[in-house]
This record gives sequence, structure tokens and C-alpha cells, in this order.
Amino acid sequence: MARKQTNNQQKRNLQEQIKKLKNEIEELKLEREENKKSVLHFMQEAEMSQNELKRAQEVISQLTSQKSENTCLDASQECCHAAPTGLENERSRTDGFEGLYKSTEHETLALQNEFLKEKDRSTQQVIHDLSQRLDQASLSLRQWQEKYDDLYTLHMGLEIQIKEIEQAKTREIQLRSLNKVLRNEIRKMKQAQDESLNIEYLRNVIIKFLEKKTTRPQLVPILSALLQCTHEDKTKLHQIVQNSIAV
Repeated sequence: MARKQTNNQQKRNLQEQIKKLKNEIEELKLEREENKKSVLHFMQEAEMSQNELKRAQEVISQLTSQKSENTCLDASQECCHAAPTGLENERSRTDGFEGLYKSTEHETLALQNEFLKEKDRSTQQVIHDLSQRLDQASLSLRQWQEKYDDLYTLHMGLEIQIKEIEQAKTREIQLRSLNKVLRNEIRKMKQAQDESLNIEYLRNVIIKFLEKKTTRPQLVPILSALLQCTHEDKTKLHQIVQNSIAV
């Protein structure tokens, strides 16, 4: 009885541990899904940053091309110094505007270059941060996988223990049934042995009573009880005994 209670308690404890492990595994699965989503989000952000950097590089390339065109324009204007005097007068009137334009253009290009450089540094920093976050997420996934493998191994071990307990319980039931059968067989054998002894005893008693004529009448009540004789049978049996005595 105590062994059965111990097995049942062990079984309940194992079942509770398995339930707890299953809950932890489900939580780890949810955490893994969240990590996957985070990694995907990081990759999307990195791709967006790379696209912004690419667009910034295209703007720099366009500004460089525009600067080259302005250089060509300056060279063309220098060629105009050899033109007639009327053009020189026109040139003198536009010099102020061109100087202002070039100064403004230079400042604009400087600001744009500085903005693009700052944008490039910011983008590189974002990419660096995202790369670190991606590495951290990958590390978390590996740690999760290791923990999941450990829990799964423990879970399978507990399942094996439960099966062993169930098998032990089945063997215990079989042994109890076999023990019951053996007890019944022993009781039957003992009963048969007792009956055999009783028959032998009765046989010896009857023979002893038959050996003497004086004790033969005492057999009538004994035989009547054993044979369950009727009153008529008792009378006949008594008459037989009397005849044997008279002989």
C-alpha cells in the first residue's frame, strides 16, 4: 500500500514537472518568435539606412557633376575676354551677380556636403547599432535553442520515468494477481490434504470398529451420518450389523 502511494506521488510529481516544462517550452517558443520579428525589423531598418546612404551618395554625385559644369562655364567665360569691348562692358555688369551666385553656390555646396557627411556618419552608426542588435538577437536565439534542447532532454527523461513507473505498477498488479492465484492453490491443496487425512482417519476408525463384534453396533450412527441415511436405511443398516454379530 505504501509503495503504491509512493509510486502515485512520484507520478504526480513527474506530471507536474512535465507540465511546467511544457509551459516553459511554450514561453521559449514565443520568445523565439519575438526574436525573429526583432531580427527582421533590424534587417529592414538596416536596408532603409543603406538606401538612404545610397541616395545621399547619388546627391553627392549630382552635386559633383554640377560643380564640373560650373567649372566649364568659368572656362568659357575666360575665353570671352578676347571678345570686342562691348562684351567687356556687359561682363563688368554681370560680375557682381556671378560673384554673388558663386559665393552662394559655394556655401550651399559646403552645407550640403556637411549635411551628407553627417548623414553618412549617422547612417553608419545606425548600421553599426543594428549590427550589434542583430548579433545580440542571434546570441539570444542560440541561447534559447540550447535551453530548449536541455528542457526537451529533461522532458524526455521524465517521460521515460513515467513509463517506467507505469510498467512497475503493471508488474505490481500482475504480481498481486499471481500471489492471489498461488494463495488459492495453496488453500485448495491444503483442503485436499485435510480431506485426504480425514478419509484415512475414518477408514481406520471403521476398520477398528469392524474388527470387534461388540463395537460394530456403534458404527450405525457414524455411517448413517456420513451416508446421510434415511430412517429406513438406518433400520436396514442396524439389521445388517446384528446379522454379522450373530454369525
